[in-house]
Amino acid sequence: MKPFRVRFWHQDQDGREDCMEFDSMEQAQCFYDSLDGKAEIQRYTGERHAYEMVVAPTYEF
Repeated sequence: MKPFRVRFWHQDQDGREDCMEFDSMEQAQCFYDSLDGKAEIQRYTGERHAYEMVVAPTYEF
């Protein structure tokens, strides 16, 4: 388990989601930027033994 992960939704809009893990926030941010905001960056929190959102998805209105 790595300290950062990006949770993203597949482009075919069938509702599937996936996660990709990274060693640094910079790596996660690069991958997140490549997805045009259709993702969220999460950081692992040891106290809760879970990932928490750091950067939220962006939506166009």
